[in-house]
Amino acid sequence: MSVGRYAIYAAPTGPISRVLTAPLAQMQYQTSGTEQCALLDEGDDATHYMRDGLPVPYPTRPEGAYWTFDYQAGSWLDPRDLQAKKDARWAVIKAAREQAEFGGFAWDGSTFDSNAISQSRIQGAVLLAGMAPDFTITWTLSDNSTRLLDAAGMVAVGAALGVHVGTQFEIARQLRDAIYSATTPEAVAAVTWPA
Repeated sequence: MSVGRYAIYAAPTGPISRVLTAPLAQMQYQTSGTEQCALLDEGDDATHYMRDGLPVPYPTRPEGAYWTFDYQAGSWLDPRDLQAKKDARWAVIKAAREQAEFGGFAWDGSTFDSNAISQSRIQGAVLLAGMAPDFTITWTLSDNSTRLLDAAGMVAVGAALGVHVGTQFEIARQLRDAIYSATTPEAVAAVTWPA
């Protein structure tokens, strides 16, 4: 009596509910209702589904937790409505905006950090520079080199930071408008943060 590896599945096409290793003669006792069994030479319930008695590998699942598999079409589908897709795309854009905002900025040939702590430090130094005309500070740049700044230089760095942050928010605002005015899922998906 030969032993084989069998997939139990809902016929004719569907997910594998379980995989058993047993003699074929015993498999009739393992199915119920509309279930069928078929020899499974490769894969398992996580990597394959059944179509007309044969195992078929799942195509690569797109990123995101919302995808569902359509066994008849043999492809992944996004069941979200247009509004949900817009909201999800806006969340992606906001994350890109934050990355751009906190990713540093350039002024006068030097690159400065712009994460939340660095922004606070720059704002504090600008305030001090405005109160002391003879102000100087040795500032550590993004690459850990340093640059000596006087009061005017520090104020200019603060202004450059303000322009940098404002630019990221303006880009995001325009992209948000494009997302929420889109009328198709394809138009929503086409809205991306500029390279």
